Amino acid sequence: MTAPSRLTLVLVAVLPAACRPPVPEQKISGPVTPIAAVAPSLAEGPWLYRPTTQRRAYVIQQNAVLATRVDTFSRNDSVSSRAELAFTLFSGGSQVGGSVTAFSVRGPGQRPATPGGLVLPFTFAGDLRSHTQQIAFTVPIGDTPCASAPMSVLQSLRDLWFRPPDTLRLRTTWEDTASYTVCRDGIVLHTGTWRVFRVAAAAVRDGRVLLTIRRSTRSTLKGAGQQAGEPVEITGTSSGQAAYELDPETGELFGALGTSALELVLKSRLRTQAVLQVNEMRISARSVDKP
Repeated sequence: MTAPSRLTLVLVAVLPAACRPPVPEQKISGPVTPIAAVAPSLAEGPWLYRPTTQRRAYVIQQNAVLATRVDTFSRNDSVSSRAELAFTLFSGGSQVGGSVTAFSVRGPGQRPATPGGLVLPFTFAGDLRSHTQQIAFTVPIGDTPCASAPMSVLQSLRDLWFRPPDTLRLRTTWEDTASYTVCRDGIVLHTGTWRVFRVAAAAVRDGRVLLTIRRSTRSTLKGAGQQAGEPVEITGTSSGQAAYELDPETGELFGALGTSALELVLKSRLRTQAVLQVNEMRISARSVDKP
């Protein structure tokens, strides 16, 4: 069975996992930005969530380490991606419209490059109608997810979007779910994702209250198809965690750090291939009018 392609390795890195071989301990290396604690009365809230109507721009960087095992053969690789995008929220925060202006992938010993078949920039739209459902994207697509490079890119950037409840307090929790498809080695994978959010802390910077939102994620993947004329089945499980900084009064996201792990098993009539992928994600706000 051929090794996983460089593009698809990164594009499912966002799907956080567990299992064999042992998963390296997942840690968030530190706070997004050092911020000072606020007085207890201010830190207790409540805060009304008001999504910003201003256009926002972000950089999303992902770095993944992969351990691949085929029968008795094993190898380790690393791969990374970098995306730049901007978007605006409409209709009270329920609709998203934006564009991805840059996306590059770097494999072992390679320079960062835009994947073949991806034309930049490209526009997209999304639905964030409910805080219990994850964003649903709309882009011009091909017949399958494997034929749509823009959709593959967007699915890898899902960590950027979530919608909190209208009122937030310390220890407020909520969850959202999603069912969607991604492409791995030319095979469509049906994915189910469940995320749980919690308001973990409040702090102040430049006179505004910032909330630390902690998120945990669990996902499952399943699909079947053909590779080199052989029927192939793919199954996977994943888990992850992240911390976000959010201004509830403006709905502005300042940044996030996260880690995740994904285990995939590819089975054919002749052999079994296992891939363990450990991923680190960083979201950084940037100037909207940056070139």
